[in-house]
Amino acid sequence: MSVPIYIHDIISPRQCGILIKAAAPRLKEMKIAKQGNQPHTVIQHTQEFRFHQDIPETILLKSIACKLSDTDKAETVKITKYEEDQFFGPHLDGLNRKGTLVVFLNAGYAGGQLYFPHYETTYSPDMPGGGVFWLNTPISIHEGKQVYGGEKWIATIWTHQ
Repeated sequence: MSVPIYIHDIISPRQCGILIKAAAPRLKEMKIAKQGNQPHTVIQHTQEFRFHQDIPETILLKSIACKLSDTDKAETVKITKYEEDQFFGPHLDGLNRKGTLVVFLNAGYAGGQLYFPHYETTYSPDMPGGGVFWLNTPISIHEGKQVYGGEKWIATIWTHQ
């Protein structure tokens, strides 16, 4: 399964709220520049937090990601918040990572789609708790499009062999 798939109801809206509430006071600004044709092109502008101590919701997400990846190794859960005008440009998650699970923790914002250019496919949440899973390959380049209104919250879990 290398094509990204959308999965409904990975976790409940209530569990999404718990993750947002736990991460919100701990967010740190992330602005990453990449050398390219233009010097210091910004490829990521978000806020994020990693759960280094698990809570029940992060244990559940890691176990789901491992099951989808057919492995038992997952990184810490990362919560990312995108405010208006924030984005994460085209990138790979690294071929040392077997799979990626992105769970949409909220809905109702403008823009902010998860876009896979190779597949010409865009994902947006229909409700909190759904998400997208894919195996990392050289063609799994993806991006978090710019948010135009509201806030976008996601949880990301990476797995390893």
